[in-house]
Amino acid sequence: MEDDRSRKPFDGADLGGRVRVLRERRGLSLRELARRAGVQVSDVSRLERGLTRQPRLTLAMALAGALGVRLSHLLGETEGGAAEPSEAPVVAELRLALEGIGREAARVAQLAERAAAMLEEDRAAVSAPPYVPHDD
Repeated sequence: MEDDRSRKPFDGADLGGRVRVLRERRGLSLRELARRAGVQVSDVSRLERGLTRQPRLTLAMALAGALGVRLSHLLGETEGGAAEPSEAPVVAELRLALEGIGREAARVAQLAERAAAMLEEDRAAVSAPPYVPHDD
């Protein structure tokens, strides 16, 4: 078993280089990779350019999933060979779809509230006594 102290530190520059190579091999733009991973384009760009020295693990996990590789491969813990496929790209696509559904559900709820208020106003108008003009 390997001693944790002998492991090399998590290096953002190495990770960024691997992300760029994998992204380009897959023909993905920065924007498309960020969309699939559910992260900001600027996060991916800064990582690839080596400006992020200690990236968040959640970012690395999301990128690994969007690129279809295991996190260990992306972190350089596995040597050469083909990257193992992952179900994470599907999960990322589902997350995006659910976020869209969530936004639409919120919009529908707003419209339903407005419709209910309008219906209540109509009911109040119908139940009000009719206007009868008085001759003064």
